[in-house]
Amino acid sequence: MANSDMVNSVIRALDILEYVSRNHGARLGDAADALGIKRTTAYNLVRTMRSRNFLLQDAGRRLYVGTALREIVEREVRAGVFDRAGREITALAEEFPEAVITFSELSGDEIVCRLRVSPDRPGQIQRPAMLLFSPYASVSGLCVLAMCEGDTGPIERKYSFSDIGMTIWGSREAFNAKLEECRRVGIASRVGERGDYFAAAPCAGNFVLGLRGPAPDSARRAAVNRSLAACALRIRGEV
Repeated sequence: MANSDMVNSVIRALDILEYVSRNHGARLGDAADALGIKRTTAYNLVRTMRSRNFLLQDAGRRLYVGTALREIVEREVRAGVFDRAGREITALAEEFPEAVITFSELSGDEIVCRLRVSPDRPGQIQRPAMLLFSPYASVSGLCVLAMCEGDTGPIERKYSFSDIGMTIWGSREAFNAKLEECRRVGIASRVGERGDYFAAAPCAGNFVLGLRGPAPDSARRAAVNRSLAACALRIRGEV
């Protein structure tokens, strides 16, 4: 873009935003002087950016980067995670066509399934309206409680272990031992009563990749674990 096509007020606003990000707690006058902007112009630009939460100003009139910029970045990061997750669960479904693949998120006090691929609708990424996973009875729940980077306090307060988890695990010690096993292996897993294998791996902060499908022997389960862990790494963007 030619310089003559640029909007000077936008350039100045971006310069102020960058200056504040580099000089946490800067004063408006200092920013204006450093950037060669008239103070009245800087005041109006800052006031505009404050109205949209791109800048914050404390009682001492010091400036800080506001929440709007972080929210934009977080949305972009989240969109990238979902794009990668869609590709990975599709690939997992092709590798294990008899399995149900899920991509879930710790959201407040619930573990919510966001994406799903199942044998009854092969090749189609489903977006369930309200599919929740138990924090104590599901491998996705175990994975969240053992390895999720997010705050698990709200879900543990809502779903009391003494009321719910105790009937499943018998004791807090047995449950804690299972969580420690999950952390050591990097995968939460169990074999169901009908022989299905359940496994889940942590990925991208609050997200969990899960699989349920036939795995009759240890070699098959190890193959599932390897594929699941590799997909989780790619969703995190680490591969």
